[in-house]
Amino acid sequence: MIQLISNSDGTYAEIDLPKQNTSALLDVIWVRDSYTEPREGLFECCECEQPIDEMDLFTCLDGGDAAHVSCVQITKGS
Repeated sequence: MIQLISNSDGTYAEIDLPKQNTSALLDVIWVRDSYTEPREGLFECCECEQPIDEMDLFTCLDGGDAAHVSCVQITKGS
């Protein structure tokens, strides 16, 4: 499960899982994307490695990875 915390601007920071706390944020930014038209090529989820055929997904702006919405957990910040 990818752990993200909201930046309150529509972007999400990735939490450093080995440290398991929201103060250990990585400089990795994710956004929630939504497609309105079918895509020819499907993204593969970087978490479960299955094709993403849903219209909603998370996209990493630092590297272009993609993840199912169900493979992402949003943690509330302090």
